[in-house]
Amino acid sequence: MRDKWTPLHQALQKVESLTPALQQALALDETHLFNQEEKILNFCAQDCLGLAFHLSLQKSAIKFILQHGHSSTLFAGPQARLLIEKELEAKIAETLGKEASLLFPSRHAAHLAVLTALATSHSLIMLDRSAYLGLKSASLATSARIEHFDHNNLDDLKRVLEETKDLSFFTKIVVTESIFSLEGDLAPLEEIASLAARYDALLYVDDTHALGTFGKGGMGLTAHKKEVDISIGAFDFSLGASLASVSSTLLLKIFLQKSCLALRENPLPLPSLGTVDAALDLLPQLEGERKQLQQRSFFLKKELKKLGFETGLSESHLIPLILTSNEEALEIHAALLKRGILARPCLFPEVPPNSARLLFSLSCHHTPEELMLLLTQLRSLKKELNVF
Repeated sequence: MRDKWTPLHQALQKVESLTPALQQALALDETHLFNQEEKILNFCAQDCLGLAFHLSLQKSAIKFILQHGHSSTLFAGPQARLLIEKELEAKIAETLGKEASLLFPSRHAAHLAVLTALATSHSLIMLDRSAYLGLKSASLATSARIEHFDHNNLDDLKRVLEETKDLSFFTKIVVTESIFSLEGDLAPLEEIASLAARYDALLYVDDTHALGTFGKGGMGLTAHKKEVDISIGAFDFSLGASLASVSSTLLLKIFLQKSCLALRENPLPLPSLGTVDAALDLLPQLEGERKQLQQRSFFLKKELKKLGFETGLSESHLIPLILTSNEEALEIHAALLKRGILARPCLFPEVPPNSARLLFSLSCHHTPEELMLLLTQLRSLKKELNVF
């Protein structure tokens, strides 16, 4: 008999079929999980520099707890900021060469707050088709007109800008990623910035996957670049902390604080503040780790191509193994997991039709032996399964 919960049960069954999950997984070290009494080699961790287990970051997190408590009794409102939050925001802004920064609890929270504040029903958002799902959903949460341009296609972006140049908008915003979450390739930021400036559009860049791994001192691809109007960076992918920052002008920071009444319901987690504070000091010292990450990534892409796999145009530690259907990606994901290897399946509608994939997110701590194990298992699966 159908009841009021039946639609939810049906929707949940469909979602669960597309979202395989580990049960009771625990992190053992930088590259391994423990799941159901089995050790799993992890290729989808958000810890490419291995800082989640770094002793100096752990000490800083504990220090912040001891000094300030594990939570704050400060009234939570748009203007309410702990002194240590303000100090860290100033440090981030100085490090990235921006006027001001504003902290958020997560990457998606930052996108949602900024885009819904900046983009009204009289605004235009121009979004790269390959932007990750969080950027797409945050854009859809606005009432703005949304125009997509082909991935990293400057001519198509220019077409959209040209077609809309005579229309009146409150704001025009070009939205992209510096390193694309599901492709691993880099955006031509200088050329995009030039086009945005020519047509009086704001350039909004998610720099999350470059933060820690690219740029001078590992500060990302938007640091000290005035042509990038708004830079979003999440610290959990490289710095081992669940925080994100919006770095831009002081004007935008004040506008966000005054216009977003629900900007933050609670103060930020103090251990994460301590972790990011220490990580910013540590990043310039990690050139060796960044170089090793690039070398391992280059090696894996080269060997995957030798085996006949398609990895797209990846230029980073994010390496897609591009397949076709959701079923194919899920079958290979499950087969690898049975062999003790975890990779992230990226499925339609998160990716375009007929381009479901497995995404390998490398860490500088993945050893050559671990990469060879992955390649050996993929070679074996290619012979066993008639899906590649």
